[in-house]
Amino acid sequence: MGRMLDLAPGKSHNYEEATILWNGKIDVSGLNELAAKEKLKGKITTEYALPTPGVYFLKGLSYFGENGTPIESDPIQILVSEPVGDDLKMWS
Repeated sequence: MGRMLDLAPGKSHNYEEATILWNGKIDVSGLNELAAKEKLKGKITTEYALPTPGVYFLKGLSYFGENGTPIESDPIQILVSEPVGDDLKMWS
């Protein structure tokens, strides 16, 4: 079972345990193909947020800024390595 982690401003966390970032998928049912493509443009459309090995940039976005103005963090870089050994067995 997963767990939530609240991260205080200016603090960081090193994930020593196995971690999967799950991504809530955007509902496009009821939209035609063109409208669905437009709504999904620039979004992660897979259930897992980082589905393949590589370098990703992640930033936080909140719509609870002053007067409803969106606020966002600077991006952080995440390196997702190809699984090996027991990790590869789990993914397979």
